Amino acid sequence: MLMELTIIPFGEGRSLSGEIADLVGIIEHSGLDYRMTAFGTLVEGNWDQLIALARECHFKAKERTDRVLTTIRLDDFGERTGEIDGAVSRVEASLGEPSGSSVRNLIAITGLPNNSNCMGFILRPTFAAVWE
Repeated sequence: MLMELTIIPFGEGRSLSGEIADLVGIIEHSGLDYRMTAFGTLVEGNWDQLIALARECHFKAKERTDRVLTTIRLDDFGERTGEIDGAVSRVEASLGEPSGSSVRNLIAITGLPNNSNCMGFILRPTFAAVWE
């Protein structure tokens, strides 16, 4: 199962990078496979692991502010694993390109910087079409 987790703490004069780093530290400590994107973090695990992790991150952010917006999207595809990288690989295979090249081409077309933080939102609309 994949979860896309986005947590936005609200408040005036807030610097989010330190708070987000704290939340990524919680995710890292969980031992689950994850990838940060520009709009959230993808995490792979089972239902209990993902919901517990989202809850822990939400309430950690809530310790510092009165208002936190948490968005959770889940993709439940049974017992399959390796889907964070697998979905991208299937898109690249459909394009007939070696692994990594389509991501670079899409980034070049959109004029975004060539870094892995952009991958999640650039390819997201394509994933639904290639997951089997």
